[in-house]
Amino acid sequence: MSADLLLTLPAAAGYEHICMLQLNRPAYANAYNTALLEALLAALRQLKERPEVRALLICGAGERAFCAGADRHELKERRFQDGIDLLSRTVFDQLAALPLPTVACINGAAMGGGLELALACDARICSPHAVFALPELSLDLTPAAGGMRRLPALVGLGRAKEMILFQRRLDALEACNWGLVAHQGADYQSQALAWAARAAALDPLALRLAKQLLDVDAVPMQREFEAFTQALLYERNFQRVNT
Repeated sequence: MSADLLLTLPAAAGYEHICMLQLNRPAYANAYNTALLEALLAALRQLKERPEVRALLICGAGERAFCAGADRHELKERRFQDGIDLLSRTVFDQLAALPLPTVACINGAAMGGGLELALACDARICSPHAVFALPELSLDLTPAAGGMRRLPALVGLGRAKEMILFQRRLDALEACNWGLVAHQGADYQSQALAWAARAAALDPLALRLAKQLLDVDAVPMQREFEAFTQALLYERNFQRVNT
């Protein structure tokens, strides 16, 4: 396990069946790089082989941010194939498909890919200081790790367009009112644990089947279009800088 990702089981005393994954790059607002994403993917695969784990919490270290998205230094070098095989898309889709209930415990800003990470969870609980945005268009890119697919299902198409096309940022109260998060408040950590514990107490097979039924992909081609769009933009931006 990478030092940039901490896995704790149980998440806290009295919560024996709940695992916690913590993004541990507070100096970088918990922005993810390739090493962190690979560690997260390995952890998700490991959790599939641990039947004692019945729920997962994901959080960010420190108080500044849940996750600021992709590391900007790596973005500069991405090309066409990187967009097609975007690692964050693979990891977040694996998280969304995990046969466990998952809760994002959002301690601060969830920006870009950080919000896409939270969207891949089954529920989101946030602190009153949390901020949410998908600023990719300001970087000449698009949200390509599931944001285009998952955000409209949560908040509706019109509101998703406000956030993506018009770069609207939401504070914690707005996010709660929109249905982006299920609860916001100073008690967000205890609430996130309570939500995870409630789901962990249910029959694992019934819960797994219910999650699969709820997550049936109604737009199977959307993931491929998401990948191709980002691939074109990565290549265009790389050529701009290097020609």
